[in-house]
Amino acid sequence: MFNTTVSKIRIRSEHAIGLLKGRFQSLKALPVRIKDAKSHKLATLWGVACIVVHNYALEHEAKEKRTVETDMFLETMMREGMEDRADGERDAHAHGGRGMRRSALLSSARERRKQLQRDLQIAWEERQR
Repeated sequence: MFNTTVSKIRIRSEHAIGLLKGRFQSLKALPVRIKDAKSHKLATLWGVACIVVHNYALEHEAKEKRTVETDMFLETMMREGMEDRADGERDAHAHGGRGMRRSALLSSARERRKQLQRDLQIAWEERQR
C-alpha cells in the first residue's frame, strides 16, 4: 500500500515536471551546474519562476476563454432578441389585434430576458472578483 501511494505521487510529480519542461524549454537543459548552495538556489529559483509564469498564464488563458464564451453567449442573445423583435413587428401588422396581443407578450418576454441578462452579467462580474 505504501509503495502504491508513493508510486502515484512520483508519477504525478514526473508528469508535472514534464509539462513544465514542455512549456519552458530552458528547463530541459538547465544551464546551471549545481556545485554549491548558490548554484542550487539559482536552479531552484529558476524552476519556481517557471511555475509562477505557468500559473499566471493558466489563469489568464482561462479568463480569456471565459470572456470569449461570454461574448459569444451575449452576441447570440442579442441576435435572437433582434430577430424576435422583427418577427413581433411583422406579426403585429399582419394580424391586427391578435398581433398586437402577441407583440405585448413578446415585449414582456423581452423585458424578462433583459432582466435575466443583467442578473447574469452582475453574477458573472461578482464571480470575476
